[in-house]
Amino acid sequence: MLNKNINKLIALFTLVPYIYSIPQKQNCSPPLESCGNACYDPTGYNCFSSGTLCERKLKLCGATSCYDPNVYHCEEENLVLGPEIITASNTSNFPTSTVTSTPSAVPARNCDSTNGSRKFCPIFTDNFDKLNLKTWKHDITLGGGGNWEFQHYTNNRTNSYVRDNTLFIKPTLTMENIGSKLMLEGPDAFSVWGGYGASECTSNDFYGCQRTAGNGQIINPIQSAALRTIDSLTLSFGKIEVKAKLPKGDWIWPAIWLLPKYNQYGQWPASGEIDIMESRGNAPSYPAGGYNSIGSTLHWGTAWDQNKYKLTHSNYTLPNGKTFADDFHTFGLEWTPEYIKTYIDDPSNVVLNVPLSDFNAFKKGGFSNVNNPWINTCPQAPFDYQNEFYLILNVAVGGAQAPNGGYFPDGMGGKPWSSKSGTAAKDFWEGKNQWMPTWDFIGENSAMKVQSVNNLTPSIFPKTWEVLGPFLVGSREIGYDPLSSYGGFENLIYSNESVYFSELVKNGFIKWKKINSNANSSSVGPFHYENVDWDFNRMSLGWSANQHYTYFRSNFEIVHSGVYLLSFTNVISIKVDDEVLLGNMYSYQHAASNPIWLEEGIHNIYLCLNWDIRIFGNGIPAIQFKGSIKNVDVPLENRGVIFFPSDTIVPDIINDKLVTNRFSVTIMNANVTLHNFLQSSPKKNGGSFLVQKENEVFDAISVEKLNRNWDGWIQVSHIVCVSDNGERLKGRISTLFSIKLAPGQIYPVPFELLLDDALNESFSWRSVIFEVTLIDIQSNEEFTVQLKPENVPEEGEVEIGVEKKMFEVGFQLRNATWGDIYKVTFDGYDGAIQYVMVRPPANPCSNLEDSSHNKCPVIIALHGAGVEASSEFWTNALKQRSDCWILFPTGRTAWGFDWHGPSYKQIESSLEILAQDLPGVPINFKKIYEMDITKLIYTGHSNGGQGAWWLTSHFPENAVLSVPASGYIKMQMYVPYFLRAGDSYADPILRGILENSIAENDIDLHAENMEGIPILARTGSEDDNVPPIHSRRLIRMMQEISFDKFKANLSEILLQGHWFEGVLNDELIDSIITSSISDKSPILSKKNIEKFSLTALNPAVCGPKNGIRILQLQVPFRLGKIAVSIVENKMFIKTTNIRRFQFLAEPLWKYKRRNLLSRPPPGIWRSEIAEWHVDNTYFNSTPKIGPSYLNSDLQADTWTVSKDFLWISEERHFSTYGPASNVLSNPFVIVIPSNLTSNNSWKKNMYYKMAQLLALSWYVHARGGTQILLDSQIHDGDAARYNMIVLGGPLDNLWTRRREKENKAGNMVNFLENGRGFQIGKRNYTGPGVGIIFNAPNPTRTRLAIFLDGTDENGLAKAVWNVPFRAGMMVPDYLVFGEEYGDPSTGWTAPGKKKIATKGSGGILAAGYWSNHWEYDDRCGYLK
Repeated sequence: MLNKNINKLIALFTLVPYIYSIPQKQNCSPPLESCGNACYDPTGYNCFSSGTLCERKLKLCGATSCYDPNVYHCEEENLVLGPEIITASNTSNFPTSTVTSTPSAVPARNCDSTNGSRKFCPIFTDNFDKLNLKTWKHDITLGGGGNWEFQHYTNNRTNSYVRDNTLFIKPTLTMENIGSKLMLEGPDAFSVWGGYGASECTSNDFYGCQRTAGNGQIINPIQSAALRTIDSLTLSFGKIEVKAKLPKGDWIWPAIWLLPKYNQYGQWPASGEIDIMESRGNAPSYPAGGYNSIGSTLHWGTAWDQNKYKLTHSNYTLPNGKTFADDFHTFGLEWTPEYIKTYIDDPSNVVLNVPLSDFNAFKKGGFSNVNNPWINTCPQAPFDYQNEFYLILNVAVGGAQAPNGGYFPDGMGGKPWSSKSGTAAKDFWEGKNQWMPTWDFIGENSAMKVQSVNNLTPSIFPKTWEVLGPFLVGSREIGYDPLSSYGGFENLIYSNESVYFSELVKNGFIKWKKINSNANSSSVGPFHYENVDWDFNRMSLGWSANQHYTYFRSNFEIVHSGVYLLSFTNVISIKVDDEVLLGNMYSYQHAASNPIWLEEGIHNIYLCLNWDIRIFGNGIPAIQFKGSIKNVDVPLENRGVIFFPSDTIVPDIINDKLVTNRFSVTIMNANVTLHNFLQSSPKKNGGSFLVQKENEVFDAISVEKLNRNWDGWIQVSHIVCVSDNGERLKGRISTLFSIKLAPGQIYPVPFELLLDDALNESFSWRSVIFEVTLIDIQSNEEFTVQLKPENVPEEGEVEIGVEKKMFEVGFQLRNATWGDIYKVTFDGYDGAIQYVMVRPPANPCSNLEDSSHNKCPVIIALHGAGVEASSEFWTNALKQRSDCWILFPTGRTAWGFDWHGPSYKQIESSLEILAQDLPGVPINFKKIYEMDITKLIYTGHSNGGQGAWWLTSHFPENAVLSVPASGYIKMQMYVPYFLRAGDSYADPILRGILENSIAENDIDLHAENMEGIPILARTGSEDDNVPPIHSRRLIRMMQEISFDKFKANLSEILLQGHWFEGVLNDELIDSIITSSISDKSPILSKKNIEKFSLTALNPAVCGPKNGIRILQLQVPFRLGKIAVSIVENKMFIKTTNIRRFQFLAEPLWKYKRRNLLSRPPPGIWRSEIAEWHVDNTYFNSTPKIGPSYLNSDLQADTWTVSKDFLWISEERHFSTYGPASNVLSNPFVIVIPSNLTSNNSWKKNMYYKMAQLLALSWYVHARGGTQILLDSQIHDGDAARYNMIVLGGPLDNLWTRRREKENKAGNMVNFLENGRGFQIGKRNYTGPGVGIIFNAPNPTRTRLAIFLDGTDENGLAKAVWNVPFRAGMMVPDYLVFGEEYGDPSTGWTAPGKKKIATKGSGGILAAGYWSNHWEYDDRCGYLK
């Protein structure tokens, strides 16, 4: 900051033009006003209390200095360079005339102000391109609608049909269908009872299913149609618009109306009726109104004879002689908690408007001495949100409504019957000569014609957003909130004058802006920041300068309380009021919705959009997102189970036979309610989710005391698959445990169909549906939900209950022919069903007579980021070969984990199932198409190209060739981390520790492992996504390492970009693959065995090379290396930072190749080694396979054979090595406390909500399934199989308590008394907002656990949100977060009103890696 005297000097020279001296006047003539002794124009100047005038755009500092707040700010009446930050507390320097009321934190109500109408969003449209009988159910009845009308309703294309995108409902003569004798005389009965389903009589009221002519009665003389949406479309609050033309013909009665589906308040009219439109087909001269007039009515009352419709009825007549039979008109209904309104053509053209906010039907109707059917309900009842209505379109005729004729009054307009007559229908028929001439039997003028039906729901999606941005953040930066120093985004006051600093924008500061949502009410943008010169920023900083946050906030209105699903794309997190939800950052198409209970009223919403350059690339950022806030019905019959059809995984069929019997359906238990999920009152005893026995470890609290309220929980029992011809196959849940879903939890339910080969061949697999039987755990009642596809599967759209917009058929299974590419489904390592696309060789790799029995090499092709493995775009990128299998695995999702961790496990699982069973291969071909998984060719494009590099450098043992295309070296180089704002506050040692947690995946760091493997790197010279420098650099390194410029080669295609035709499919690549698997291949003859090296930063993610594998490092997560050289029959090994390694058996193909050639290989095999050296230790025997070799004296580098196979129970090993991300590479469960012993009330539901967030995160980012379990349910047998994510400290969680007891020496994490903090080494970390995440072996020592805790709710949230579900998140063995750490990506945990600046990595208090014995190690740790 400049010296104040200098500032005054600057102000003196720069501000002179802003100070004005106005001639003194005692009286000022309008429009001038007085300021002190001066007159001034108030439109151009402001007058301050000191009598100083400044231009309106300027402010006052001190008594006389006017200044531009965009250039200066005022401190202690002195001007200082730098723009001003406006807060609620420093508005005093505004002139009185310009101060306005303090703006609200969010916009006011989310209402469309046009004509006072609410904003509505379409949810259903029928433009009648066909008559969809799934939507429109026909009434089949003779009942006459309760009015003894003269028509009977049928499902007949004479009376209801579609032509030219128009629905026709046309009345015809019954006698044309059944004959005059049956209609007029009988004696046979006319029955419409029908059979089942669509032909069944729909109502027997008023003799509706069977009638007989005679004794003055005839069968209904008119045949017509009534179409209703009772099973497909209901609404309670919403909007309906029907575009229709009305019929002509005396006594025709068309109607568009709604009836309640469930009669919430009793029989008609207690539950209400809404008539949008009723009209008469009589001529306009008809006294009661003809087809030039319509009426709208609400029917309601305590009984049928107490109908108070006259209080809520209105008529409308078209002006100027026009009629509703001349043209199409829109008949509309708007129904909100405030009003019911009907209108013609435009909402402003109102027919009926009934206020509902204080409707109070019992009082309004003046009822007394009768039961009140609406007592203790909403004031809108029976027109409230609890009462669902369905739509009816019908054409009736006449009727005998006593006492005065009802809709057609007696004695009016030449009416040929009387309602008092007992033979009204016969009288009507006998008067046919009067009315039939007015009907159009040949044409269609007597039909009601409907062109469209639109159902809209009140828009929940916010209309206007208050926006702040852009703020620079680094790649995968967490815990840094640029607005925390101002009090937090949620607490800022909107003002057009407020400014906030950002290094991305010109002049360095930004202001608020308001952005309207798009017309579709489900998206925002794209919009651009005009004050950012992105090109200029990228000139020096590269595309990392595009990475930024933008904050959005608004509100939305919930018209009735209930369960809602929220999902927003491109958003890292969502905050609704005080509830934090997961964003769909990668815009996944599979389910990514958060279930939440929302009360009726206004709710605030906050979003943090993360412009991630990995997703959006290098262009000019266009800010945009999509969102969905949808109400979810929780019907009693299915306990709130939601089905996500687009997430269903089914296998292919080959030659009409199922490839595999593994299927997956994704369901959510949406039964989220307001009650607490962790209750003090027990309902059921806990038990192991695998083994039903008590664990003796929990000696302090018996299992009987650890109980759970299971209200709302469900358990999956079994699944039945139903074919399109009704065949049924039972499915078995393919997990080791019973699948229980907590309220709000999502799960991809895996199952295998129980079938043999004969049944597989006979079953019809064209299309299938599923019936899932579940158990309500609380009541132990079974219920079944039928799962079918949706008509229009959109992102976030859900299937609720049994029927909702179905296909005509079920899920389609693709029928392939042997030799085509096909889909194989299999059990993923976490139990969730996954798939791999498979292209078999064109020819067999051997024949049955071939004694050598050659197997087929395997090409593993890895897709790029955002690409689905089943996409034809991707699978067509590699053509079929005659000699190799081609596998197209998924990374679990289109983005996955960059082919590391869970994505790599996916490759392993798919290879295993394919090599073992060869699913899809005809039984008589299996022998000649066997896979050789010791001959692997790695290839892929973009992120998949990086994956091919990674597989080659980390698992080189079975690689015979690598062809990475457009692959990058490592994430830190691809999307550079150097602009991480928090790193400016972080100790360089801490930054190194953090980066080490992802450096295990660096390809350049492990490049030496690729020595000897043929590599062809493909890139385009103009690739601006993954620039060619990545491929060039790795090829340069490989040539330096191998001293052989021919082992690794670059194929850079001129003038080509990131993707181009033939990128993985041309003659060069084809020839390279052919040579790599031939007998003459250098790698198959092992010419490189004389000298090689093996490097590892984390032995858990590095495989062996030439039969040697690193097991442990001396200092964990410091680079380790083994260098091997062989001279004749002697082997020399030099190690760097290696504690333990092991010899493995060579792959079988090495021996087979050696025997086949019948000559010694160029190198010396380990079995022929006579003596060997490791550093300073000499061995005079052949290296032993199996035992590990241990550096028992680190100072002297003395190595011994370790015969202790139990070392893994005390030290790090593959399954427990860490860091935190590796907990996701094995099946895991989420463990929450069953019995809180701490007194912190915030914990009661926090653990449950955090567990739900973790389960959803795993599904969104990995399409994985995990269980939420109580600590009392997990026993040692369970813990030996599963990794764990453990929530809560030892005061609450039994497993954390056990972990602490086993930390006898106290050299790991100690929990301070009363949950006030944590100790690592000799440092204590206490205070508000402190959280910890650390990994440790679970008590069985065979698996890894992550423990999460905090001193308060914010601290725990920071820990939970740091579980690394996204590739590139830097989480070592342990992290402790302080109050200066927190942002939207950690659950909106910035301190808020305290105005404590959060500093990302600068707010981390401790980080590091445990020693091999699970102790604090200052060589690889940082304690602040």
